[in-house]
Amino acid sequence: MSGFVCPHCKKVVDIFKRGGGEKMAGEMGVPFLGSIPIEPLIVEASDNGKPFIYHYGKTLAAEAFAKAIKPILGMTRK
Repeated sequence: MSGFVCPHCKKVVDIFKRGGGEKMAGEMGVPFLGSIPIEPLIVEASDNGKPFIYHYGKTLAAEAFAKAIKPILGMTRK
């Protein structure tokens, strides 16, 4: 998780420290896939059974999800 995306002004507010996940990934020798902003629309979409990235693809969170899954999809293709 990374910062909270305000649903009113869309400003990202860092409510947690930054860099901990990336540091841990480095220490464990695993790839760091990225940080996903805390986005209230993820909850809304999930509660309504909507695929978040499809319906809210232009949000910061959707962009972060798309960036994070690229290495995973690349690993599964032969």
